[in-house]
Amino acid sequence: MLDNQNVAIIGGGIIGLSIAFYLLKSGKTNITIIERGKVASESSHTNAGAIWPNRAIEPLSLREFASYSLTLFQELMVKDKLEFEFRKNGLIELVYRKEDVAERYSQIEEAKKAGYDISFLEPEKVSELEPEVNQEIEGALYSPNDANASSSLLASELMSRLGQAKISVLENTEVEGINVANRRITELITSKGVVTPDLVVNAAGPWSPSIGNMLSLKIPVEPAKGYILSTAERQPLKITRAISDGDVVVTQQPDGRILIGGTVEFLGFDKAVDPEKVDEIKSKASRMVPHISDLKITEERAALRPHSVDRLPIIGSSNRFHNLIYATGHFRRGFELAPATGKIVAEIIEGKNPSVDITSMNPVRFNL
Repeated sequence: MLDNQNVAIIGGGIIGLSIAFYLLKSGKTNITIIERGKVASESSHTNAGAIWPNRAIEPLSLREFASYSLTLFQELMVKDKLEFEFRKNGLIELVYRKEDVAERYSQIEEAKKAGYDISFLEPEKVSELEPEVNQEIEGALYSPNDANASSSLLASELMSRLGQAKISVLENTEVEGINVANRRITELITSKGVVTPDLVVNAAGPWSPSIGNMLSLKIPVEPAKGYILSTAERQPLKITRAISDGDVVVTQQPDGRILIGGTVEFLGFDKAVDPEKVDEIKSKASRMVPHISDLKITEERAALRPHSVDRLPIIGSSNRFHNLIYATGHFRRGFELAPATGKIVAEIIEGKNPSVDITSMNPVRFNL
């Protein structure tokens, strides 16, 4: 790729920002980010900040990719001096039923063979590590080297770096049409004018299929609604690690707020907060950490995650258009996989071999 080529990134969430950041690090400055709303205001603002490459229930083919992303998060903090509350605090996933213990042990043994860093904790050890956790459990899966951070703060830090380099960011800008010639995208018709790209990255998350429709492509991604609840700040710091029951997660932020995230609903683009779902999430969180039931929830948010039909991201070059790259379909792992996605897409644009294998994520599996 020539240095003066214009890369248009459709989507200004944490994925799009990460791609722009790594392109900037590689020396590319002719970048345009097109965001339909405000940058990082959707899922990038509504998540629990999970970075869990050792969560064994996730697709095995993503383990190396997620581990690479964790390494990049640490580099962003240490080498790039970005501040986003990164902490390698570990994940504890509770097991309530005695009949599930044997299955969890088996799951852990298989996961260890595949390279996961995970073990089983007896109830007494869980109480020792996290005294606030419900003691009426049969044990827990423990991933000590998994991490958490703030997606919103990282997005703000990335935006600051991009702003310093005068990268073009078009907020509240819809892509309304696409012109094509000789299997190349020649123009993006937006609500604020025409963008003439040399290369286009579709990082539009749950809205990526609408971009595909303009090219007569069926991108198998649908919106999945997830929730985040937050307590007031300045709660005493009592929860050190991320606590999960496999559906809902509880974390405590450095400022004392407790974040509770969870559930998935497939209701199209409906982002309304359902009080019944909120109560269900609060109930599960209180079962994990009983003192949560005494706290006031001060914020309830819902956002849409891009769920692909096979639960794997879609990352790589199009086999239908010469200058189109995909970076979508991350489902609930968009923040976790953002640095790796950004780095890999930048490498593809630079004509380099990806640092990690992305074969399972190749768009060719959907003839895109």
